[in-house]
Amino acid sequence: LAATTRGLEFWDGTSWVLAPTGELDGRALRLVHYEGAGEWLLGGQGGLLALYREGQLTRIPGPALAPHFTGVSGDVRDLAVFSGSSPAGGPVLVARVGQHWLEPVELRELASLPAIARLDRERWVIAGRERAGRAFLAYYRPLEWRVERISADDVRAYLAATSAPEDEVGVVVGAGGRVVRIER
Repeated sequence: LAATTRGLEFWDGTSWVLAPTGELDGRALRLVHYEGAGEWLLGGQGGLLALYREGQLTRIPGPALAPHFTGVSGDVRDLAVFSGSSPAGGPVLVARVGQHWLEPVELRELASLPAIARLDRERWVIAGRERAGRAFLAYYRPLEWRVERISADDVRAYLAATSAPEDEVGVVVGAGGRVVRIER
């Protein structure tokens, strides 16, 4: 399942086919995240969030800030962190605990925040690029509403992250082939 310029599309093994989205404008989607066995989390412009299962949508009320969601890491039914851009245009992090949204963290010093990955029960690694043109790397602890910077290598930007939270290990990759491994 993927968000494309045509809307929500599904790979059926031989070609891409438009997936039904009902009243939802599939072109507003920016986030498709696998949740498990035929279930996907969709996100996009204006705080749009929905669970998608077998062509059926279940809308999730978004936070008051209504960011344009672009990334997510965690469990949307328990503790998840969403990245995106605020209506003002800057990168923002918003955490969802159970059925409640925590106060957003706006990162005004950043130009982009493409990388987010859960490291353990209550800690994420976030990475991107500062407006000043340097790489940005930090831990985000949503339950403490805290961003803790980590020394970043001398690269332009970090571009992606992944993790194995059960092993408390993560990897962040950046420009010029830079790889950062984060362990407990």
